[in-house]
This record gives sequence, structure tokens and C-alpha cells, in this order.
Amino acid sequence: MGFSSAARVGNDPVHPDGGCDVGLLDSVMGMAGGGDRDKLMGTVSNLIERAGGVQGLVGRFHGAGMGQKADSWVGTGDNEQVSPDEVRQALGDDQVREVARETGASEEQAASGLARFLPGIIDHLTPNGSVEGGGGGSVRDRLGSLDMGSVLKMLK
Repeated sequence: MGFSSAARVGNDPVHPDGGCDVGLLDSVMGMAGGGDRDKLMGTVSNLIERAGGVQGLVGRFHGAGMGQKADSWVGTGDNEQVSPDEVRQALGDDQVREVARETGASEEQAASGLARFLPGIIDHLTPNGSVEGGGGGSVRDRLGSLDMGSVLKMLK
């Protein structure tokens, strides 16, 4: 039984302005194979590795004319959002299709989830405001330190 994309969850401390779009949560949890954080983090790690690391992923957004948005994720200020169509433009349909395949989500869910999720993930991976100074350890290890609450906070 799924939720309507118009449904909202009230009294959510992550979204004190009135709630969180349950359709969005369905989308991200669909990407995670029903909420499996490890599967979601593995999929995101794979995507970043296929792109050539954090620098390569950010470079793809630069190449698609969205450098200012990607730079905001790396920097220490607010993260600019991207749309599912912009994700497809920057990463390519093949990468979105691969994320959908890895998670069992639809391509639309994958693009929507990535659009909401990537700004926070890249921000997490670049805590010093620099791609080069992104912290020690592999992308997979650094993403492994995130709990589901932190993941959900990225979606607000």
C-alpha cells in the first residue's frame, strides 16, 4: 500500500514547516529497495565511482552547465537543488537507468531521488568545502557513516 504523492507527514522534526512529502520518501526508499540504507549507500557509491569520484561527478554537472549548483554542494553554504531532468542531463540516461536497475526503482524514481539526494551527499563528502579536502577514506566508507536519519535530513 503506497502513499499519495500529495500526502504529507505532520510534526516531523526534519520538516518543521509542515511535514515531508511522503511521495518523495517513497521514491528514496524505493531507490533503497524498501529502505535498506546499505543498499542505497552502495548504489550512490557506485554512481560516484562510475563518474570518476566526487570530482568527476561535480565535473559532469559543470559540463552540463550546472557548475554553480554543483559548487554549492561542495562549498560550505546552502546547497542549490537540481531537478530530475537536470540529473539526467548531467549524468546521462544510462547512469540513471543503472541506478534504477541497482535499486529496483523506476527510472523516474531514481532521477527524482538523485535530484533530492545528491546535493546532501556531495556536501557530506566535502566537509571542508573542497573536493580535494573531502576527508579520508573511500566514498563507500564515508557514506557508510551516515545513518538513515541523516539521509532523511538531506531530503528536506
